[in-house]
Amino acid sequence: MMFCSAAFDCLELYIGTATPCCWAWLDEEFRILEHRDGPIRDPWALWNHPRLVRLRERILAGDYSQCQNCAVYKNGRDDPLRPEHKPVMQRGPVWVNWGNTQTCNLACPSCRPRKIDDTATEQDAFFRACNDAWLDGAVAISMNHNGDPFASPAHRQWLLDFDPKRYPNLGIRLTTNGLLLPRYWPALQRAWPAIRWIWISVDAASEETYRKVRGGDWDTLQDAAEIASQHCRRIGGHLQFHFVVQPANYREATLFAHWALGLGGRAEFWLIFRTWHSPEGFAAVNIGSPDHPEHEAMLDAFRDPVFREPRVTVDPEIRREL
Repeated sequence: MMFCSAAFDCLELYIGTATPCCWAWLDEEFRILEHRDGPIRDPWALWNHPRLVRLRERILAGDYSQCQNCAVYKNGRDDPLRPEHKPVMQRGPVWVNWGNTQTCNLACPSCRPRKIDDTATEQDAFFRACNDAWLDGAVAISMNHNGDPFASPAHRQWLLDFDPKRYPNLGIRLTTNGLLLPRYWPALQRAWPAIRWIWISVDAASEETYRKVRGGDWDTLQDAAEIASQHCRRIGGHLQFHFVVQPANYREATLFAHWALGLGGRAEFWLIFRTWHSPEGFAAVNIGSPDHPEHEAMLDAFRDPVFREPRVTVDPEIRREL
């Protein structure tokens, strides 16, 4: 019988939402939603919230009916079932994924209509409280899936203050657009051995397209990619470059894949799955829809042999049509 340990080992924290796995896949009944469940500022009350306890009970009974949208579940998963995997957990999450701020130095059209700076004292205090409560026993912390870790003062300061003696076993995953990485990288030297994953969102393979879909500086991005590449090669870390497929960039997908592989990273291609646009605006960029006028041309772009390389991931919605 399969077993998925996510509900026992992982927690993703967003603004007003907490979930043990992808919020887009898990049934809403088992997500903690502040507007429904009220604010929870105690880390252990959150981690052993009744919704998560019920979810763990189901999983221990072999019931995955709430996971039917999960790609990991569909592909099969068989994690080891450990003695500490109980409905009410006595230890904290071992993988903590932070997305509790949308603060970012960019306003990419695939994500948001304008720059967001939502830095809030309450969120920052919660961030510190959870890290103090859980990270001594955690193996990984990830930041930031909702903004940029270097744009967020709280996340950036935590990285700058990182104490490897306090967290000798903790790994750090940075999810970033990379543009602030060259500025802060030298000051992060104490954290370098712990930074085992770097994921950089790019969405382009040329300066012109990058300016259009991201609005950032292409040369700074190249500097960041080289820093990340050298670091991950040196410590045996994991490097990914991400590409959100849209009408403005799909013709560069092959070039992007070769660029990412050349830097020793993975190339990840994903369709837009959420929108800050109007319904009409979303329809214009949602090239994954068969109704989009450039849908077939996009599929042709992904028939290049490079997309069969083991270090290249293509959105399952694209893959199944190839």
